[in-house]
Amino acid sequence: MASTPKNLRCGADVLGLAVHPSEDVIATGLVSGAVEFWRYADEGEASSGEDERRKHVVANAHADSCRVATFTRENMNDSESSKATQSRLLTGAASKDIKAWDVTTAKATWTANDAHGAALNTIASLAHDDLFVSGDEDGELKIWDLRQASDKAVLATTRDNEDYIADLAVDNRRKTLVVASGDSTLGIYDLKMSMRKFKEKGRSVPQDDDLLSVEIIRGGKTIVAGSQDGILRFWSWGTWGDITDRFPGHPESIENILSVDESTIITGSSDGIMRVLTVLPNKLIGVLGDHQGFPIERLAWTHDRRAIVSASHDSLIRFWDASVFNDSDSEEDSDDEEDSDKEEEGVSEAAAKATAESDDDKDEDDDDDDDDDDDDDDDDDDDDDDDDDDDDEDKDGGKQKRKAPKQPTSKVSSEKLAPGRFQKVEASTAKSIIPATKRARQEEAASFYDDM
Repeated sequence: MASTPKNLRCGADVLGLAVHPSEDVIATGLVSGAVEFWRYADEGEASSGEDERRKHVVANAHADSCRVATFTRENMNDSESSKATQSRLLTGAASKDIKAWDVTTAKATWTANDAHGAALNTIASLAHDDLFVSGDEDGELKIWDLRQASDKAVLATTRDNEDYIADLAVDNRRKTLVVASGDSTLGIYDLKMSMRKFKEKGRSVPQDDDLLSVEIIRGGKTIVAGSQDGILRFWSWGTWGDITDRFPGHPESIENILSVDESTIITGSSDGIMRVLTVLPNKLIGVLGDHQGFPIERLAWTHDRRAIVSASHDSLIRFWDASVFNDSDSEEDSDDEEDSDKEEEGVSEAAAKATAESDDDKDEDDDDDDDDDDDDDDDDDDDDDDDDDDDDEDKDGGKQKRKAPKQPTSKVSSEKLAPGRFQKVEASTAKSIIPATKRARQEEAASFYDDM
């Protein structure tokens, strides 16, 4: 089995991180405005020195900090789809511009100057490999077509949010866009309408704090969002108004959410800790890694899922062994039940106590929220194409008592993970000088480089 790749040291703090969908290539967007392309290798295969593994460095890619980087989807109908040139890198910056890059040459092939009226925050690839959506600091969303000249490339624009766009998620069928915003709402948009306009399917009621991260889980049946107050919030697909569940416990903001399987996620927090959790039922399994108090800005899988990649404020791209997740897929069903029992016992007493303390401090009204779960009715006909599973569950209108379907269970064992830590994590001294919010951290880091 291949070993975990060695860490990569970038030229400055990393704000944007993208992992190529089929190649051992990583791209980073730096606070200095530079874009770096890396071809990573197994630890045993590296020749000598980290710089020799660096593929290309574009020092002046953007005039201001490069906040976001993502690869476009590959055209799976093309026989040449395995080539790196089939997937382009998209970067967005605080200087309000967006660029598309050829991965092989590290040359910008498409540029939209003044793409937004405010700094770029997030970009997501859509159904076609030439289409993507972008979000900015003012809450504006745009859909773009890379086949068009930049001045004619905008297909749709909307500004339904009152604050910054924090994160975007697109379902597997690329028909629905989920938007997490600093105005504390979750927005849902239909992408089936030729993508020439934003059709809002639903919007949540405002939550107690900014929504910073979002992921679609449980086979498209649930949306989970991480927030500034350290609470994971859940929405059932098609029930967009208020949350159907919540999971308090993180002592600081939840900056990133990475899906492992239908019922397991990894969270990246501003306290520098990567936690592994199961959802519905909600339970902490353990800790995958610790950035020693530096906030985790980005999380991603390598294309072959052998490692998890993270970026923080120490200028390092770190690789974490993912065999604990992959090995469990081959276990016998009979062992799964035993592992489930072990997971219950695997969380340390300290984690359990800390979670209880956090519950007392942050979730005194949790029972009231749970009571509202059963009051949500079926959604409108908006979702009749996308929500076949939901329709099947509601055919009898709830009049007949039926056996509840078996919920997906996590296959991740806590034995191979560090003891769970939800509270009282000893952070490095650097933690005290790092601003609490991602936006504040980005602005402070950018001003530091401007003064140099």
